Amino acid sequence: MKKILIILGIVLIIVLGGGFYLLRSLAEGFASGGGSSHIVPDTAKNGEPLTIGLLLNTWGKHSKPISKRYTDISLYYRLVGENEYKLLQSTLVDLPDNLKGFESVTSQYAKYEFTIPAYPKGTIGEIEYYVNLVFDGHSNHAEGIKKIKLIEQPIAKSNNEYLLGEWSLYLDCPNTIFNFKQNNIIELKSCGQDHQSTSNEVGVYEVTEKNIIATFPKSGVYPFMRITKNNEQELQLVRFDKEFTLFKVQK
Repeated sequence: MKKILIILGIVLIIVLGGGFYLLRSLAEGFASGGGSSHIVPDTAKNGEPLTIGLLLNTWGKHSKPISKRYTDISLYYRLVGENEYKLLQSTLVDLPDNLKGFESVTSQYAKYEFTIPAYPKGTIGEIEYYVNLVFDGHSNHAEGIKKIKLIEQPIAKSNNEYLLGEWSLYLDCPNTIFNFKQNNIIELKSCGQDHQSTSNEVGVYEVTEKNIIATFPKSGVYPFMRITKNNEQELQLVRFDKEFTLFKVQK
């Protein structure tokens, strides 16, 4: 009889202990949870890498920190029309400043980033993606919140290309016109009352970091400075201690 009571006591302890652990686990699970937000641009340029952000958060009391609750975080992406997705592993990055002050025992955040390598120039289309991760031991799958439009990288114009064409001191004749040409050739022209332009002199110009220096055999040096006013490009000429503004002639 004594043995039976001892065995029953051990069984009771096991049952009560297991029940307590189960209740604690359930309570901990119901009292906490998590969420995520995707940080995704609308467009990306070919020839440049693309970064997608993933902001994770947890709320409620839990025995593990957020870094232990979210694991195996990965992103799969492809260009629409491709057969297979490519895999990217996550990189933990610093939180935005506006979230650092909100962290507490019951509210935690973590930010991860995925960098998609640059597509070759000339590639256009849409990029689609999805995210897989494990939260508290459970696998989770999240489709991308949008497709990212892959656009052509604009060709940067050199200072010389920007300058090419005629620049005028006034909007009408009589006038002085500077005609910037290829191979750093510049032509000094006059526009008379009859609106006919006449070439007076041909020189050369050099583009520096801040200025454009034109030199003519007879007229000498003309220093120009490129400026922007009201989203319009202009050239400023300083000569004989006076400032002149030139406008690009639209044809």
